[in-house]
Amino acid sequence: MAPRHHIVDGLYRCLCPQFNNLLASKSAVAQFRPRNLSTPTSVGYLPATRSTHQSVYSVPEPIPQTPPPEPRDTLPPAEDTNEAPSALRIRMVNSLGASWNKPINFDRKQRPFIRRSGPTLHGIEKVKDLAHRGAFPEVFDEARALVDRGYKPDRELYAALICACSNFPGCLMQDLGFGLVNEMKGRDIQPNTEIYHHLLKLLATSPDYLKRTELLKEMKDSWQTVSDDGWQWVIAGYLMGGNLELALGIIGERREKGLVVHQSTYEHAIYRLCAVGEAEEALRIAKMLDDEGFWKVPAKVVYDLLVVGTKQMHLNCTMWSWFQANDRQLFNPDDGLCILALNVAARYGGAKLATDVFRVLVNRKFQYEEHHFAALLETYLVADNLPTAFSILNIMESANVSPKPHTTRSIVNKLSQNNSPQDIEAAYKILLAQRKSGIPVHIAALNTIIAAFVRISDVKSAFNVYKEIPDFDLRPDLQTFNWLLQGAAEQGRKKFAMWVVAEMQEMGIMPGEETYESLVLVCAAQEVINDAFAYLEEMENKGRFKPSARLYKALAVRCWELNDWRFEEVVKEMESREYSAEGIVEMLRQREAEEQAATGAQEVQGVGVAEDEGEKGEEGKGLLNDPSKKVEKQFGRKLRW
Repeated sequence: MAPRHHIVDGLYRCLCPQFNNLLASKSAVAQFRPRNLSTPTSVGYLPATRSTHQSVYSVPEPIPQTPPPEPRDTLPPAEDTNEAPSALRIRMVNSLGASWNKPINFDRKQRPFIRRSGPTLHGIEKVKDLAHRGAFPEVFDEARALVDRGYKPDRELYAALICACSNFPGCLMQDLGFGLVNEMKGRDIQPNTEIYHHLLKLLATSPDYLKRTELLKEMKDSWQTVSDDGWQWVIAGYLMGGNLELALGIIGERREKGLVVHQSTYEHAIYRLCAVGEAEEALRIAKMLDDEGFWKVPAKVVYDLLVVGTKQMHLNCTMWSWFQANDRQLFNPDDGLCILALNVAARYGGAKLATDVFRVLVNRKFQYEEHHFAALLETYLVADNLPTAFSILNIMESANVSPKPHTTRSIVNKLSQNNSPQDIEAAYKILLAQRKSGIPVHIAALNTIIAAFVRISDVKSAFNVYKEIPDFDLRPDLQTFNWLLQGAAEQGRKKFAMWVVAEMQEMGIMPGEETYESLVLVCAAQEVINDAFAYLEEMENKGRFKPSARLYKALAVRCWELNDWRFEEVVKEMESREYSAEGIVEMLRQREAEEQAATGAQEVQGVGVAEDEGEKGEEGKGLLNDPSKKVEKQFGRKLRW
């Protein structure tokens, strides 16, 4: 009884896993006859079974106990009488086992090129095909075998080998390519246009501009014309070598003549310009091509422009590339690019750019920190938008980022830059208008007004603003009192400082390091400096506060002026804290020498001793009674208030 026909499909293979092993064996392979669908006679090789869209074979049912039969020398005869010639019968027997059905390896290291199915090539045509596909080292092996078979090397063979060198990645084949050219010339074979262009392509990835210049001169002397592609390779070579002016000159010349410049050449030029920080020129080329309708700027070009624009702090380049990337949704800028773009907006006051950067960060649920808002705050200050700048302080509070003194320092600098009380009063009126409109006002905004008045030595106006804080439904914080104490220290107003301290104690606000420093300085400006040392000792006993070198310097100078015995103790403590005290001693000795020299000069000029002593007494009395002169004597600056 003839065996039944089985349809070999996925279900059959799943139910009969031994069928796969049967196909992999030599004996099973020998039972199958390949189909040749190119001739009508192939119909005779198909098994007599019903048609299906899958492969159908006449296969005997496998028996697990019976070993597979040995491969036969000849194929079994077909059932159809119209059988094909014996030459069409191919035995699919592989001595290595089931390697015919293994997947193709596309690894470049193990498979240097992808072999194409097609007609078999021989001789020089095979060498050309291998060269065009960049097959190494097969192309050279085939060329060597061709010469060994008696083929005389000619221009066509050399052109194929030089083409293979130009198709190799990089410029590693440059020496070999020019060596082949020299070998050609040694055989009295002159290069043609094809060979010259292969060499130009080879030099496109090489920084050797001398070899390129020599090659172009040789082409000109031999009346060879450089094609459009050849000029693209020349430009690429100059860009690779860093000769940007020469490359851009060739591009500009070809544009004026209406000649072709490829898009890849423009992209390469912009990339090289961005790499050296030429944001202005790179932006000009990209915008020019975009305005001409030459291209829709590629994402890679936009990214390069955005990177160089943010790094070079170039506002136009940053804004143009930023909105190109986001409006066209080319890519999502990473957090680092967003922060750099925000810094650019802060420098030039680009409020539109800063707002869009924050929109992108909000969409990705970015965790904001203080320096992000500081950059945004600086942006609106440069743009002279004080109301929005004050509103950002409330936004910071809602984002759980409390404004710090260094955050609002930019506002204080903006208000006090002209040393004009009118500018500060105008800013205060903005806060009054916001309160009247129902817009909440942050205590940090009022602190900036107080700090600006203190900066211009108008402590009275600062105190008036402090008294109006309850009208804003706010409560003073530590920084509010620190600004007031700083103003008191600059003017030596101890009584006012003590009143501020009493206010702090009444509100239950604990002093900070800046608070103690202001108290020490204001007490050091008095006739009796015992309170200054008391506050210094209290500050040191806190443990978490470290007196600054500026504080020790002020105490040392004041002790020197009063001939206080604690001068040496202050100097020793400075040295123990690794503060330099030599400069203070030298400064004081130099000051004493200058005073003695001035006194001697007055005596030489004939000034009366009695009159001189009277003036000295009045000066000393004024120095002791006038705190402003004492502060000027200590800190080396004159008070403005």
